[in-house]
Amino acid sequence: MNNDSKTIFKYTFLSSCLTGIVCYFYFMANNLDNYDNIANKPSGQALNCLMVLLVLDYVWLSNVNYTALYYSNKKTENYFERLYCRIESVEGYNENMPVIFVGKNITDAAYEENWWGIMPYYGGNFISKEQINLYSRDKFIENYLGKAYSEVTEEQYSQYKGEIDQMDKYPNDKSIKVIDGSVFVKLE
Repeated sequence: MNNDSKTIFKYTFLSSCLTGIVCYFYFMANNLDNYDNIANKPSGQALNCLMVLLVLDYVWLSNVNYTALYYSNKKTENYFERLYCRIESVEGYNENMPVIFVGKNITDAAYEENWWGIMPYYGGNFISKEQINLYSRDKFIENYLGKAYSEVTEEQYSQYKGEIDQMDKYPNDKSIKVIDGSVFVKLE
């Protein structure tokens, strides 16, 4: 089973728990007159036990999801804050200069996952290493840091190709450079 299949299975299981909870209450609401008869039978007791397990499963895993997402977002925000600290520390930087990103991915060997990476949760993009490389990096930087995000255009790349090719890849030294009034950050 690949990662997409596992994620789909997990979300299907989460939806099944929620559907089971709704069906339980619907069944009980339609059988209030016979509740004592149903609850005292083994099948009614099994149904009540199943309901308790579904609720506990749903509460546990949804809370783990929220916790994992919170810490993952916080870690990603801190990573991008460090990136912008380095951008603002580069020689020749001016706050009015546009920041232009060249490339798509960041590979940082020092950027490790913590304990919540092993928690049992239903999936999603809670792994910080994946979050720093998601298609929504631009929105993350704009919304969490309040900074503008620009990717290099073909015209800019061809104009500054020689200087960009000499740059190292972020997070290494010489991966951020002021070129002709713009700050370029070279990713992979």
